Amino acid sequence: MDERNRDDAEWAELGALWRSREVPAIDLAAVEREAAAYTRRMRAMIAMEVLSVPVAIGVTVKHLITQPRMSAFEWTLIVLLFVLLGYTGWGIWMRHRLRGADASGPQALVELQIRRAHNAKRYWRVSSVVTVAMWLALAALAAAEAAGWQITARAGNLWLSVAAVFPLVLGSLWFERWRVRRLDADIRRLDEILQQLRT
Repeated sequence: MDERNRDDAEWAELGALWRSREVPAIDLAAVEREAAAYTRRMRAMIAMEVLSVPVAIGVTVKHLITQPRMSAFEWTLIVLLFVLLGYTGWGIWMRHRLRGADASGPQALVELQIRRAHNAKRYWRVSSVVTVAMWLALAALAAAEAAGWQITARAGNLWLSVAAVFPLVLGSLWFERWRVRRLDADIRRLDEILQQLRT
């Protein structure tokens, strides 16, 4: 009986210690500032992506009308343009649908920020896939040209373009990995805040 009482006392002490532990204060003002800054960045990104559409179309059309005939390179360029337009439209839609989401109250605000972070992770991962796919398409054309296929209407060296773009591809992949790690850290921090708000 004494052993059981001693165990109960130890559990009671452990419970008291747990209840008296110091819990970091929730800085909701900081979360609100982060949400406001994220909204401003999101609006700027949407504006940039909307403006990039006519630029991409204009550059492609200008290239096409200066060519004496359509070749494999021009057809690939058109396909890549549609891929880019689809990706841009998807990115705009994904950001826009969370721009006016309900964030009334601290818990709703934190939940919104978590959803935004997950969306951003998805965006950057798809971005890296699209970037690599477009570079590989260009590299495939260069390899075909090197093998003797007539890829462009005018003679050229596509490998120079492939080599010139490669550092940009590596930089994009590095930035995507760095950004996803930052977003993972934000999600963990916001999850902790959300758990405190729910208790």
